Amino acid sequence: MARLRTQYSTVTSSAGSVVASTTAPTSPHVGLRWYNTATGVTYQWTSDGASNFWLDISSGGIGTSAARGVDFVGDTDPHLATNGTGLAVGSTYYNREKNTHFVCTNATTGANVWVGRYAGAGGDEQYTYSHGGTNYRIHVFKNNGNFCMEDASSCNALIVAGGGGGGWGNGGRAGGGGAGGLRWKTASIAAGITSVVVGKGGAGSTSGTKQGKDGGDSSAIGFTSSGGGGGSAAATNQHGRSGGSGGGTAINTSAVGTGNTPSTTSADSVPQGFSGGAGSSAWAGGGGGGAAAAGGTGSGTASGGNGGDGSSTFVGDAATTAAFLWAAKAGTNASNALTSGLGSNPGTLYIAGGGGGSTDATNTAGHGGKGGGGTSADVGAAGSIPALANTGGGGQGQKSGYGIGHGADGIVIIRYAIT
Repeated sequence: MARLRTQYSTVTSSAGSVVASTTAPTSPHVGLRWYNTATGVTYQWTSDGASNFWLDISSGGIGTSAARGVDFVGDTDPHLATNGTGLAVGSTYYNREKNTHFVCTNATTGANVWVGRYAGAGGDEQYTYSHGGTNYRIHVFKNNGNFCMEDASSCNALIVAGGGGGGWGNGGRAGGGGAGGLRWKTASIAAGITSVVVGKGGAGSTSGTKQGKDGGDSSAIGFTSSGGGGGSAAATNQHGRSGGSGGGTAINTSAVGTGNTPSTTSADSVPQGFSGGAGSSAWAGGGGGGAAAAGGTGSGTASGGNGGDGSSTFVGDAATTAAFLWAAKAGTNASNALTSGLGSNPGTLYIAGGGGGSTDATNTAGHGGKGGGGTSADVGAAGSIPALANTGGGGQGQKSGYGIGHGADGIVIIRYAIT
């Protein structure tokens, strides 16, 4: 039997000529359409001004060359610096390698925003940012959820557990809660869905005989950070609880909560957190430990111990860490406030600070560690400053009548390079 020879079959439609074949037509002209009979996909010979190529116009829903709605074409996903002549809100960008398209929602030069299907999906918020010549996509999880990658990829993850609750003192002295453990990890993850857990902050104590509750663990891409330990109440010999960072104690005869529990030093170059501080022999509680420093010791009857500071360097250097936290709108500076948007100079940012210890009499309470730790109210003051949401900050030790020092929920931020 004679072998059938493949022939080009040309048909005409209202939108122009279409060639039906298993192989692409030779010497095509711009606007020529090719229907691949083997795959059922229709392409159009298209020019983006720099090169000519076959554009998939059927399976991606892009449209035709004359009215396809595609203003820019490239081989990578768009990012903040993807600009071009005529860029405006509503411009469409087509990634011809992945057959995906994006729409520009902010056309600010060098800081534009593209909305579309990136390689990864999931999280409460998603952002892109550039640093050191590399463009990144970040997914921010403030609650439990799923993270999905279309292809196997290398990802970084900031994993911050929930902060421990602060103690409570009938007269005033109590230990601050430890910050949630902080880990910065890198892993190659397979394509598909992986679960993300964000630890809840521990409840602050409401009794002079009960410690604050420990914070919940956070986990992502195969790693776990431990919840912060609760701070001790005023009861004699009550210990601060151990955890990612340890809780502070009310008096100096009690053991402080140990940080980095369970230990992660065999897998990490730095501990996930530090120990809490001891109270004084008189009336001042110790501060909870932070991700980068131990909690402060209560000083006589003068002041409660400050919470240990959170981390300002985990990506590699302070500038890169600040860019990462700022882009994710996470972390805090000394004033516990983010006041500017993406692209602003954030200065030094911190995350996962310990809670301050409270004090009796007419003295100064401990301040929260930089990075979201709660600050206890001075005796006679109007109130205290709670741990900042989704920083893993430890709750403040509290004097009766001045509120409850709950720990802050943690946060998980996953990033990958846009290529």
